[in-house]
This record gives sequence, structure tokens and C-alpha cells, in this order.
Amino acid sequence: AVTQLGTFNPTEVKSSVPPNQQNKLFTGSIGAATSTDKVVTSIVISSSPFFTEAAILENEGLGGVCAGTLGCVSSRLTIPHPEGQYFSALAVTLSRDASTLANGAKASDLKVVYQPDDPLAAPKTLEKCTLAVGPAPGVPCITYVKIYGSQKSLGELAGDAEIGISAVENGSFRF
Repeated sequence: AVTQLGTFNPTEVKSSVPPNQQNKLFTGSIGAATSTDKVVTSIVISSSPFFTEAAILENEGLGGVCAGTLGCVSSRLTIPHPEGQYFSALAVTLSRDASTLANGAKASDLKVVYQPDDPLAAPKTLEKCTLAVGPAPGVPCITYVKIYGSQKSLGELAGDAEIGISAVENGSFRF
């Protein structure tokens, strides 16, 4: 069973991660971008044999230019794990409200830059997942990118963007 975890703090969440079950953790109150919580990060942690804690910290207003957006944000994942052991899969979803996207932005315009926890490692622009590309330690990859249509029936999701990422370890995602 999936354990739903979350907080009303729009930019930071910390939680315990019990062993042997899948866990979902997200920033914000509903786990999706809204007009009042414009950037949201959610993560599904696959079942692992060890107990740990997990944290997501978002930083908005970083300045600079991130492709397809009106400003850069960063989302940092911290999920301690025993040395030499990795998660079989971390499913990360980065969501942005339509108001944070550049006018006319398309899914293909959106890019994510990953910074591993290793301070000596260079940042890298993520690629789409393939058989030859990740996820592996230091090499997360993009599983999907979509921008929802503008139909009123979509409510808060109308025009919003989502980027799905598959990873096996910690790091920061700038988008």
C-alpha cells in the first residue's frame, strides 16, 4: 500500500520512510501546482529494506533563465541510504503552475539540470530515459514532460506543466 505523506508547508517537507512499503511525499497541500502554490515536487519512494528519512526543499526565485519558464526554481531531494546502496527507483514529479511558464512554452522547451550531491560533480542537463540512459547513480533521466491543455474542465491543472524523472539517488533539480 502507498503511504500518503505531506505537509501544508509549500516549499519543504520532511518525513520518515518506513521499510518494505512504497511511500509518497510531496510539497504543498495537494501534491500538484495551483494558483497559490505555483511549484510542487512529489516523489514516490519504492519499497526498500531499510528505514530512513526523506526531505524535499524547494527554492524559488533563483534568478537566471530556465528554458520555457519565467524564472528558475530548484528542488533538492535528501533521502539518506546506506553507503553503496541505492533505491531501485525514485519517481520524481516536478510541477509548475501555468503562470510560471513562458508565453507559448511547449513541453519540448522545458529542461531540467541535475546537480548530484557530490560537490565535485558537474551539473548536467537531463535526457529522456532510454535503455542506454539511466536511471543510474549520478544519471537520473526524464520519463515524461507534459503541459496540460487549457480546458476549463481541467480546473487547477489547466496549462500547468509536469516533468517526470526517474532517479536512484539524491540531488537537486533546477527547472
